[in-house]
Amino acid sequence: MQIKKKLNNSNKLYIIFFSSVLFINIIFSTSLNASSFKISDLEISEPFELNFNKEKVVEKGFIEAFHELISMITTSGDKKKIADTELIIIKGLIDSFTMSNERFINNKYYVNFDVSFPKKIVCNLVPIVS
Repeated sequence: MQIKKKLNNSNKLYIIFFSSVLFINIIFSTSLNASSFKISDLEISEPFELNFNKEKVVEKGFIEAFHELISMITTSGDKKKIADTELIIIKGLIDSFTMSNERFINNKYYVNFDVSFPKKIVCNLVPIVS
């Protein structure tokens, strides 16, 4: 009778343990699934001259962020196919972006970019281009 009681108690302990592990796993795995790819701390610099255009700096940031994203999610053979993607398509893929730490040093303009690309659209685009 005592053996049966000990087995019953150990079964309850195993059930509580596995339930706890399952609960923790579900909580952490759902909170880690992000809805976008984020390229952070991308530094862009351009000479600050009379014909300086901030829009060109932003476009350069978009292109470099896109190339960094592609290098993260594709193989080297596929990078060559996607490398010539037009700027208008890249702009359509961008979910949001921020510019920070803008500064002028020795007639050069420096800025840091954070660019977010939505996972759903990017993951659907990559097989089409490949």
